[in-house]
Amino acid sequence: IWVEDKKLFSSASSDNGGSFIDPIELYTCDIESFITETNIITNSTGEIVYAIWVDGYDEINLRVSTDFGTRFSDVIKIAKGSNFHIITDPSGKNIFISFESDSIQVISSSDYGSSFSKPIQLVKEGENQTIAASLDANNIYVVFEGENDNLELSASSDFGENWCAPLSFSSDGSYSIDLVTNSSGKYVCFVWNDANRNIHMRASTDYGKGFSTINLEETGTYPKIVTDSSGKYVFLIWLDSDYNMQFRASIDFGLNFDSAITLSNNPGTMFTYPFISIDDEGKFIHILWNAQGGAINVIDGARLLSNDEN
Repeated sequence: IWVEDKKLFSSASSDNGGSFIDPIELYTCDIESFITETNIITNSTGEIVYAIWVDGYDEINLRVSTDFGTRFSDVIKIAKGSNFHIITDPSGKNIFISFESDSIQVISSSDYGSSFSKPIQLVKEGENQTIAASLDANNIYVVFEGENDNLELSASSDFGENWCAPLSFSSDGSYSIDLVTNSSGKYVCFVWNDANRNIHMRASTDYGKGFSTINLEETGTYPKIVTDSSGKYVFLIWLDSDYNMQFRASIDFGLNFDSAITLSNNPGTMFTYPFISIDDEGKFIHILWNAQGGAINVIDGARLLSNDEN
């Protein structure tokens, strides 16, 4: 999904990226408008596709495809807001969208986007939120920056119908928050860097009821975290003060981590926007980042790493 000349396009591949269909125009801005945020996700088979964006009027929009992204529904107006995050379950039936509209809100659908609930307000004031859910979407977590620059986490254990009062975690602001849970939702980890570029992490082994402080003793920006379906293998990447990519691994549900591995060492090159993904078993790890300076707008990766069994 991408924006070009005030138009939003998507394309799809059915041969593992070997070829793509002609671009589909999803949305066209009027002369005084623009598109500020975009994303696209699918269910486990790729058959159900959700394309989402924010227009110049701070309206979150959605279009749905039920045929692998070859045709899309009419535009669905979701809510007024920004900084959205969207997730779905393997079937694509259940959708959850967290977003900001001064307050932190969550809206959901249980019928493939045909209808949506009324937005649920988690807190009156907040920002920098992100969302994660168990495989069946029963356990859902939203973490965000709340009052006094502290982080807060709210959880639901009934498909987003009801939410617990947020837990609060002391912090000097929050930037680049990332959140992950395993397939059952029992193991929950989130990371962030504060205003001083200190990287912090919290981990839960009881469905978000309580969290341990994980002392990483690292500095940097853009931390990203992933876990396998069991929650045992946890992998963390971030950019250090020299903008080199760092990697650490845990084999005990994120409670302890191996020493950092430097994945890039290119003086004069600034790396940004890292991304990490893994398979369900945590065996195959792929890492991407954008290189600027030494190489302009180049995506480097993916690199293949292995778990402790290899």
